[in-house]
Amino acid sequence: MVRRLLIPAGWLFALSVFAGVIVCGQGTASAVLTLEVTSEHGAPQPSGVTEYEFGDEVSASVQEVIIVDVDTRIICTGWTGTGSVPATGDSNEVTFTIYVNSTLTWNWAYEYTLRIYNPAGVGSSNPPVGTYRFVEGTRVSGSIPAYVSGHIGVGFTGTGSAPATSDTPFFSFVIEEPSTVTWRWADAPISSVTYWGEPSTGLTIFGGRKYSRYLYDPITGVKRTFYYDPVRGDLMVAWFNGTVWNNVTIDAAGDVGKYLDAAVGADGVYHVAYQDTTNGALKYAWSADGFEWHTLVVDPYNNAGAGLDITLDADGEPWIAYFAPGLRALRVAHKENGEWKSPVVVDDDVSDSTFVSLAYNPLSGSFEVAYYDGALQRAKHAWPVEGGWTIEQIPAQNNSGLYMACAVNALGQPFFCYQEYAQAGRRDLKLTYKSADNWYYETLSTTGDTGYYNIIRFDANNYPVVYTLDLKGRRIRQYSWTGTKWVVVDVSGEVAFQPIELVTDNDGTPVICYYAEDTMMMRKPAEGGGTGNNGEVEATGGGGGCFIATAAFGSLAAAEVRSLTDLRDAAVLSSSTGGAMVGLYYAVSPGVAQAVRERPALRASLRRLLPAR
Repeated sequence: MVRRLLIPAGWLFALSVFAGVIVCGQGTASAVLTLEVTSEHGAPQPSGVTEYEFGDEVSASVQEVIIVDVDTRIICTGWTGTGSVPATGDSNEVTFTIYVNSTLTWNWAYEYTLRIYNPAGVGSSNPPVGTYRFVEGTRVSGSIPAYVSGHIGVGFTGTGSAPATSDTPFFSFVIEEPSTVTWRWADAPISSVTYWGEPSTGLTIFGGRKYSRYLYDPITGVKRTFYYDPVRGDLMVAWFNGTVWNNVTIDAAGDVGKYLDAAVGADGVYHVAYQDTTNGALKYAWSADGFEWHTLVVDPYNNAGAGLDITLDADGEPWIAYFAPGLRALRVAHKENGEWKSPVVVDDDVSDSTFVSLAYNPLSGSFEVAYYDGALQRAKHAWPVEGGWTIEQIPAQNNSGLYMACAVNALGQPFFCYQEYAQAGRRDLKLTYKSADNWYYETLSTTGDTGYYNIIRFDANNYPVVYTLDLKGRRIRQYSWTGTKWVVVDVSGEVAFQPIELVTDNDGTPVICYYAEDTMMMRKPAEGGGTGNNGEVEATGGGGGCFIATAAFGSLAAAEVRSLTDLRDAAVLSSSTGGAMVGLYYAVSPGVAQAVRERPALRASLRRLLPAR
């Protein structure tokens, strides 16, 4: 019987290499190996097919850059190889020892310029004015501030891969050829400041005002207040018949109604999200008329609903962002075609927070979620992408993101307003927004214990208006950008308590609601304007307003301005003497800043004097 010896292929290769070494070592034979080099561009060394002896060290290279013209280059992005050549690399040279026949292919990519212009000299472009190079197929983005004093960004003109014209102060496109972006500005339209009339009284809720919401029926105009009854542990709604308030129980199955939020659609359907504290579940109630109510459990586990926000999409369907502390998670649940979909996880590592805000973006058709992560003591922003959610921290220096509010303007830019626990124990009011991939900041107040129960709205000129509860004076304050400056108005003359809301009645008139002790107060804009309860003052911008530097550089978002304001916040404002100095500065600087804005030569001189970041 003949026995066959089966030798694995790998052993055969090893034996052949061993035999080659023995033969070469004896000097009786030499193994001839080939390296085949291919390259679409340049003059590689070596090139074509080159022969080597077994064990030779081979060095190969090619030009790093080939200049086509002033706006186009071809760059070597590395290689791919077989045999003794490493499989991949990202440089324009490689050295290896050859043991088998091998191949080397040099890889190339076109690189194009993006030139950014800002001929008006207003504001600050991000990235700055200049020339940049990007590999073909790269998505590029940039922006200018949505507003600076006296000007608004009205878009850009473009060439190459950039849109020929756009009315947005930001761009994002894939570069496929040399391109340019030229920013366009216009004089800012001036917005009038809203002043508020005398209050009318609403429902009195003894001990239950913390969890309450106020809405107008868009069809009948009936006023409704949704609230948690802490004595009975029930979710209630009270409606006003023109004479008295009448109570209706929505849900009494356990301790229900905490963390509630409510919304009403244009069709008059009411939507309420709240927590069932007894069972640690998120619940939802709805009614077509405000009288007959239906309830269901959306998420039954993990203390779901301990902090939530509800918003309607373009189809009037409810979306709920909520915390599930048992999972250390932030989740989103929504209704589609009349059915609730399974909740999805936005963030699987968040804790110690009840502050979340959900805003619908009509341009993208999706939602922006902003929330506070108590473990990190930072504000976060999330938005949906294919297959999940993208999460980022909102840049900050301190404990920030408490009492978070999120809103999206007409250009699709998300704005965020929140409290920041700053140096020296201050609680500041912050406003930030994102444009393309860039962040812009305002510190609206550093003067007290402020930034509670925040609200963001946009006026007819798309300028932000912020409402907040200032606990230092127990007042509701309104911060309005007029086109040239921030103006703050005290809304409430009486001592005010949380929460605060801004709703619209059935004829489109805004109504601001808050509490004086346990009684709801409601104010509408004063007829014929006025001075408000305590007049108006120009907002100092607190830690964000450096008037003279902002006038010199054209934008609060400029790096040089941020450098100065960071120094002021960290060092100057931390002492009583420094605070007094800053107060004196704010008393005299607006006039100086105006003079700077009106004199280009003076602006240029100040830019040279003030430090770069």
